[in-house]
This record gives sequence, C-alpha cells and structure tokens, in this order.
Amino acid sequence: EEELLCGLHCPSEGDQWLDDPELNEGLRLWREVLERRRAKADQFLASCKSFLNEYAQTVGELESAAPVLAGTTVAEKIEELKKTVKRKYGYDAGRVEALLMECSTKKRRPNLTDEATTTLQAWFAKHKENPYPSESEKEKLARKCGITEEQVCNWFVNTRKRYWSKKS
Repeated sequence: EEELLCGLHCPSEGDQWLDDPELNEGLRLWREVLERRRAKADQFLASCKSFLNEYAQTVGELESAAPVLAGTTVAEKIEELKKTVKRKYGYDAGRVEALLMECSTKKRRPNLTDEATTTLQAWFAKHKENPYPSESEKEKLARKCGITEEQVCNWFVNTRKRYWSKKS
C-alpha cells in the first residue's frame, strides 16, 4: 500500500507524474529523502517505546524485590534508586502506559502562523510565473517567517500543487 508522506502521494519506482523528466527526477529524490526521514523517525519511536517498556519492567522488578531484601544494604540502594527514578520520571502505574500511548499516537503538527502564511503568500503572488524561490530566497523567507527552510519548501510544494490544480 502506497503511503501518504507530507500530504502528497509519492510516486512508486517507475511512476511518472508529468512529462518533465527533470521534475520527475526531483520528485523521486524527494521521495527518497522522505522515506529516509520516516525510517529515522520510526527508529526513534521504537527506541522510545523500548526505553519506556524497560523502564516500567525495571521499576516493577525493583518493587517486587523490596520485601525480599528488606533491611539489607542492597534494599537501601534499591529504595534510593526507586526514589530517584520516581522523582525524575514521576512513575505511577498508569504514567508509563500513558507515555507509551502518547508515543504511539501521531500528533498533528501545528499550522504556520498567520504572519508566516501572509509573507509566503505575498512572495508566491509576486512570482506566480516562476514560483520557485532560490536557496537564498528560501533562507530569507525562513528567517522572516520564523520557520525552517524545509517548512518553506513544503509550503511552496503544497501551494504550487493547489494553485495548478485550481487552474486545470
């Protein structure tokens, strides 16, 4: 099943979107970048889930070992460690599960500010014949809008697509 990345259907190997080979190559390269970023994000999410599961298991093991080791130096160290962990991470039975749920649910990212959108729209309206900002223009727009260059690029990709689909 083909995934939707950044709200765009990315072509599969061999797909052609337009009769422009240069644009098709650019889209193919962009798809590869998105796939690499998605893989890294998935890897990070998996490591977060793994950490939280190990954390819950460790705290559970420490709590079950406490009665057996009562009165020993090991028990005191375990209690000290439990207090430190609880103080740092605020452990309670439902919290780790809540964190796991939070990690597993995807959150919608916030929209750009109205000022940023207005600035980008003004640039687009002024350059409708060639709505492709240069690298230096992307840097300036990103600084002016308070966003990343990647967000500027994505905004222009989406806006060009919407603009051209309305014209058709």
